[in-house]
Formats: sequence, C-alpha cells, structure tokens
Amino acid sequence: MSNITELQQKLDDVQTDEQKEARKAEQKQALAEGLKGVKLRAAADAAARMTDEQKKLVDELRQVISKLSRERRSKLHAIVTDKKQDCQSQQAVNDRLHPRNNE
Repeated sequence: MSNITELQQKLDDVQTDEQKEARKAEQKQALAEGLKGVKLRAAADAAARMTDEQKKLVDELRQVISKLSRERRSKLHAIVTDKKQDCQSQQAVNDRLHPRNNE
C-alpha cells in the first residue's frame, strides 16, 4: 500500500477515541507552551498512553509515510526544476530573437 492518504487513515485508526482526545489536548497545550517538532510529538504521544504494540505500529506507519512524502517531494522538485529550465531556455531563445532596446 503506497497511498499516503490510506496510510494516514491507518495511522489514525491505531488509537482509540480516548487516546486521540488525550493526544489532541496535550498537543494543544504543548503548542501553547512553545514546543515544536520532535518534542511536541513526544509530549502528545506520551499523553495518548499507547501500548507497546500501538507505538510500534505508529512508528512503522510514520516511517513509511515520511519516506513516501520525501519521494513525492523529490519527484515534484525534479518536475519543477525541469519546467523552470525549459522556461529559462525558451526565454533565452526569445531574448536572442527579439532583443530588447536598453535606451
């Protein structure tokens, strides 16, 4: 399964409603306290009180989602870079064919 949306749904399904609520409340509190990134995630995850099995599954799903996201960003970057180079090449041709007066 390589669809990020499906994997995120699986990630969401790992926790019970109570765990999700506890995680959400802690995340809100941690954000108010200025926590970010890894520290924010750690605080929220701790509040959810997941079982070892849940933690393992969450970690695995996050790793796969992260990998797929990086791959998607890389592909998009390559497309944008190619498009940008094409536009610059076309602009160079246009500039040679239709020089601008600098007067």
